[in-house]
Amino acid sequence: MSTWKVTLLEGPARKFYDLQQVLGQYYELQPEWIQKLQSRIREQPVYNIHLNLIKSVQGPSGQNLLAPFLLLLITKTQLTVTYLGELTENDKGNIIGVWPKKFLKILKSDEKAILNLLYVIIEYPQLMEKIDLFF
Repeated sequence: MSTWKVTLLEGPARKFYDLQQVLGQYYELQPEWIQKLQSRIREQPVYNIHLNLIKSVQGPSGQNLLAPFLLLLITKTQLTVTYLGELTENDKGNIIGVWPKKFLKILKSDEKAILNLLYVIIEYPQLMEKIDLFF
C-alpha cells in the first residue's frame, strides 16, 4: 500500500494511506463544501485551527504537496480519523490520504464512508468530539 509521509514541526513523521489506491482517485472537495466549513469554523467551538505545523508532505512517487492540510476528526464514539488533503486552485481541495488503517479497511468495504464523515462535520458538528485542522 502506497503512503504519504507527513513531517510536522514536532514529533515523528506520520504515514497516510493513499486514497487513489483504494478509491481509484482522490476525493475532490468542492468550493461549496470549503465555504461551508469556513462558515462553521466561525460559528462552532468544536473546530480548532492550528497554523504552521506541517513541515512537509512527500507522496508515494516523491512528489511534494504545496498547500497541504490535515483534518483530524474524533467522533463521540471515539472513532479517530485523519484526512490528508491539499488545497488547490479555485477554492477546491482534494483528500489524498487517510489514517488509521482501521478507517482504510472501512473505506475498502464502503467508499461512501469518506463522504459521510465530511457531511457530518458540516451538518452535524455536535456529533463530533473534536475537529482539528492543521495547516
